[in-house]
Amino acid sequence: PTVTGASGQPCFKFNDSVDGSNLRFINTTGGSKGVLYGTNVTGSTVIACKIINWTTSGIDGGSGASANLNQIIAVELTGGAGDAFTVGNASGWLLDGVYAHDVTGGAGVDGAAFHDSNAFKNIVRRSTFRNISATEGKAGVSVGSTGAGGGSWVEVDGCIIDNCGNWGILCAPLSGVDNALGRLVATNNRVRTSTTTVAGVFGIGVAHTANAKAPIILNNVVYNRYAYVKSGSSDLNRVASYYLDCSATPTFQPQFFNNVSILSDSTNQVHFRSSVAYYTGASVHVGAAMDQVVNNNCYSVDASDAFMNAGSPLDFATLQSFFSAESAGMVDNPRLVSATPSEPEDFMPLATSPLIGAGRTVSATLTTAGFGLTRSSWSI
Repeated sequence: PTVTGASGQPCFKFNDSVDGSNLRFINTTGGSKGVLYGTNVTGSTVIACKIINWTTSGIDGGSGASANLNQIIAVELTGGAGDAFTVGNASGWLLDGVYAHDVTGGAGVDGAAFHDSNAFKNIVRRSTFRNISATEGKAGVSVGSTGAGGGSWVEVDGCIIDNCGNWGILCAPLSGVDNALGRLVATNNRVRTSTTTVAGVFGIGVAHTANAKAPIILNNVVYNRYAYVKSGSSDLNRVASYYLDCSATPTFQPQFFNNVSILSDSTNQVHFRSSVAYYTGASVHVGAAMDQVVNNNCYSVDASDAFMNAGSPLDFATLQSFFSAESAGMVDNPRLVSATPSEPEDFMPLATSPLIGAGRTVSATLTTAGFGLTRSSWSI
């Protein structure tokens, strides 16, 4: 059945303080929101539904409403204007098998948005975010924090982020805000960026915050299609596949292993940008050699300014020698099914790919591949 929403009203609402409810096999169309979670709703699930043509957000987890431990499973969201999914001040959400696509709404629109001070330990997995306000909106998955002392901790695994907003997976707490519980864990994702000309954007990354747990970025592929034109090699706004930044005093050692960066324009794009707070000489602030933080990654091309550290351009050889990083990394054609990947199968390595068997063992953090298979060996 289909529920049609009235103007300015949600199509369906989980009532305040009602726990353990399920919404199944329902289509919604129109209304301000497809589904709205009320205050203090826990353990409630939207499963196998289709949400279309909303005017504010597809599914609203209740900003500031303490709706925790809820699930969105096998739901399609399309045709609306505004975030496909949004929640704030909530923990323990699971988005699994979500297909959000062809969403409009301009600046600030996300495929999935986790915001406010306590969006803690939420999971997005095996989901696709495609054509989410491309070149105008914010991100496929957006993680932010607006309150001191809290944090937005989101784990994104096995997702396709295709042609979304200005960023692919963005962790960007409000500048200067203490984000003590915040963290981004991005694993097994495949990102095809938009072609925006906006400066400073990136496929996967963490923007600087006052205090945060260091990011974990493992076994991802970013196909960088950004169209920003640099003003020069030292342009601080060079568009990047990855942005490796976090707190000046990260709580845990960051991890950037087994990732692939493919540049469509090696003149203007970079594989990654990092900040002076993150890397100093051959060490990071947590005291580990950079080789123990950045290694076993594959970069499609090299150039004298293919990487950026603290505003300084560098090539792969300098990354290895001066910064003591990437001793097991490589510059090589990754030899995927497609050289310009977009569909999930396009990101699979060919039998001749140099990625096979070249990865770092990170089984303490990650045990499955992007297609849900248990890893028997570690490839990039």
